[in-house]
Amino acid sequence: MSLYSISINKANIDLTIKAEAFYPFLQGGSKARKLKYILEHAKTENANAIVSAGSASSNHARDCALAAAQLGWKCTLIIHDKADAVTNNLFLMRLAGAELIFCDMADVAEKMDQAMLDFRAQGLNPYYIWGGGHSVYGTLALYDAAKEFVNQSKAWLPDYVVVASGTGGTQAGLHLGFAEASPSTKVIGISVARNAERGTKAVENAVTELKAFLKLEKSVPSIAFYDDWVGEGYGCASSELVAHVNDAAHSGVLLDTTYTGKAWQGMYDLVKRGDISKGAKVLFWHTGGIFNLLDQKNILDL
Repeated sequence: MSLYSISINKANIDLTIKAEAFYPFLQGGSKARKLKYILEHAKTENANAIVSAGSASSNHARDCALAAAQLGWKCTLIIHDKADAVTNNLFLMRLAGAELIFCDMADVAEKMDQAMLDFRAQGLNPYYIWGGGHSVYGTLALYDAAKEFVNQSKAWLPDYVVVASGTGGTQAGLHLGFAEASPSTKVIGISVARNAERGTKAVENAVTELKAFLKLEKSVPSIAFYDDWVGEGYGCASSELVAHVNDAAHSGVLLDTTYTGKAWQGMYDLVKRGDISKGAKVLFWHTGGIFNLLDQKNILDL
């Protein structure tokens, strides 16, 4: 089940970590969990190529490249970053044989549409995957994961689940899954980039889409989405965030400053503020990210 409990006295909570790094597909992580579901649908559409997008540090884009290589499909990835960027994930994308097209964020949609046309001109049947694996199938993967957790861990059910929240699908799946399987559990999303208004709306939309897909009519709790730890934006690390990542590593917990580190910092501060009660049972949903962490040696002053 990939769980471990740790004793960190200064956290003042009963903390258990769900380690998605051990998910058995594409080196693990929540993006791999999402992509497995997405690709099952792609196969039903007789796809034989993938078009997706992400930053140079995107775990999702890396997983698309690796999955396409496993399937023998072609893969084009639109990278909204500088062409001279150097990351472990970019290295793996190239190693897996994906075509990388670099552009500004504003041009991503146009470049993805063109990549789809190019594949079709080659006689292929490409499958379009939104950045981050944001789709009803990706959200469904985390919905199933939440219900699986509750079924496997009935002796310890969390009062709170804390997770890094980007495009919203991961949080939405967990939100709906726990609402059904453990209604007393509150899922808290810590934003890695978006402001509270935009991020909350994205999660709400993903929840609504999945409810319609599953034909669920029962109401669910309101979304808990915090943007207090975004800092200067996606991929940016404050000195406080770096301190949390370093401190966690000394307890054997490996975080990155792009995703999981922000969620960890948010969890600590929410306990200090009283939003998470001291002594509460907290499940930290660790979405993975070891490759991003290895890119951040300079940021972490090592």
